[in-house]
Amino acid sequence: MFTWICQQCGRECQPSWTECPDCVKRAAAPPPPPPQPAEHPHAAPQAAPPPQYSYAVPAPRQAIPAWLMTIVFALAFGGLVGGVYYAIEKMRGPRDAPAAAAPLAKAPAAGAATKGPHPLLKHIEIVGIRITEDPKKKTQVRFVIVNHSGAEITDLSGSLNLIARTAKAGEAPVGTLALKTPSLGPYESKEVTAALDTNLRAYELPDWQNVSVKVEITSPQM
Repeated sequence: MFTWICQQCGRECQPSWTECPDCVKRAAAPPPPPPQPAEHPHAAPQAAPPPQYSYAVPAPRQAIPAWLMTIVFALAFGGLVGGVYYAIEKMRGPRDAPAAAAPLAKAPAAGAATKGPHPLLKHIEIVGIRITEDPKKKTQVRFVIVNHSGAEITDLSGSLNLIARTAKAGEAPVGTLALKTPSLGPYESKEVTAALDTNLRAYELPDWQNVSVKVEITSPQM
């Protein structure tokens, strides 16, 4: 008689059994209850809950007004400019002392008469200036003297100073010549030739249109 062996539990089974009776019983039996944890005589103390902290939310900062910011920046910029200027002045050092004042002109002595322009100057005119050289290479000046008054002028003498129109104030004249006319009738004009006292040759002197004449009259006494 043949038998078969259960592959799960190893029991020898009859040929007419389709299933192993031991395995069928084991499958139909309820599962055993889970093991209960052992009771301890003293339960472990539970951990205390973490502390809770409360904090206040800070109030938002107020924005600085635009006008106040403008004033602050203006003061800061002014201080910066002042500091730079002070530093530059300090680096320069003390300024040079002002130049000594020029001595004052002496006042005329009490009782001394102050001479003004000669009265005939407003009636005398010098025109037609021409600068030439004589045969001896001496510089001479030819000019016309005009009497604009209705009276005769006698014994007229003085000097003429030739001044370059480009000369600076206080610059010496380029030449001087003597003025002398025995008689000059009312509204009369005369041509006069006189030697020029100068260190320049005729061609070195300014042209006639670049020369002005300053007249000084010493006679007649009035």
